[in-house]
Amino acid sequence: MKRLDDRGIDEALIAALSLQLDQASVQVRGELGIAWDERVHRIRTGLKTARATLRLMRHGIGAGAWRRANESLRDAGRAFSDTRDWDVLLSCCRELSRRRRLAPSLRELEETLVERQRRSLERVQDGEAVERGLDLIGTARAGVHAANAGGWEGVWRGVRRVYVLGRRACADGGAESDLGRRHELRKRSKDLRFQFRLFRSLAPRWPARVESRLERLTDRLGEERDLHLFGLAFRASAPPEPRRARAVLEYLDGRQRRLLSELRPLAKQLYGDDRRAFLERTRSELERSLGGRGRGLRRAAAVTAASALAAGVALWFSEEQRRRLR
Repeated sequence: MKRLDDRGIDEALIAALSLQLDQASVQVRGELGIAWDERVHRIRTGLKTARATLRLMRHGIGAGAWRRANESLRDAGRAFSDTRDWDVLLSCCRELSRRRRLAPSLRELEETLVERQRRSLERVQDGEAVERGLDLIGTARAGVHAANAGGWEGVWRGVRRVYVLGRRACADGGAESDLGRRHELRKRSKDLRFQFRLFRSLAPRWPARVESRLERLTDRLGEERDLHLFGLAFRASAPPEPRRARAVLEYLDGRQRRLLSELRPLAKQLYGDDRRAFLERTRSELERSLGGRGRGLRRAAAVTAASALAAGVALWFSEEQRRRLR
């Protein structure tokens, strides 16, 4: 097979990143009339998607420029993180409250979480987070203006780096106490998941068999972390009745253990290959799916691919919202 076109993938990634930053800015400004709790969720997920794309361009734009742009997008997301954290804790509390034997111990905590979520939303609505978020997105955009990905070779370097970091976190995060390493594993697995979704928008015939496994892994890692953080909040709330409190803590402990038992084999399955084997298989499958189109990607095709990615991300947002409301 002839070498795939470097200019085409550079243009495709620049178009995709530009669209992702535009979408994040639209959400920050609130131009779609979406409620603030869902809007914050979309802002943070949109910025994570843009950072995953940016990681594919690290070799082309240079480590220094990449780091500055990445930190700007990270800090833009952090401007809304407090609201998102309280939303997660409240959703977790309400889910557990559906269990009759746990509900009495959670009633007071739920009221506290509702109030803290309200205050957090008020702080976001005062405009400071919006202004800061837009400024930081603009800084990131300026930092990668007229950038390139370094061609396909640069793209594959970006994929390899994310996989290596995820594999390292997988090896180090096996013990129940390694919450920080599992959080790192989740972040890098999300990067791969978003990157693979982008590749599939460029090559719709690409099977991307690993993508569904990455989704299961990141979902379970997210649930395990949410339960851990909720457990900390529950203990800090000083439940009044020890027996009822014990029922909640035992339920949380049992559910986390079940999740960990699912996580370990799934993570090993995903990160069991060495970096060369993983990269060669992924690269070979994608190049076969691209075929001649990989040598002919140009601006129009890139914008079409980026639009397909946007539609996919919008669908993912709605699926995530339904999952959170179950």
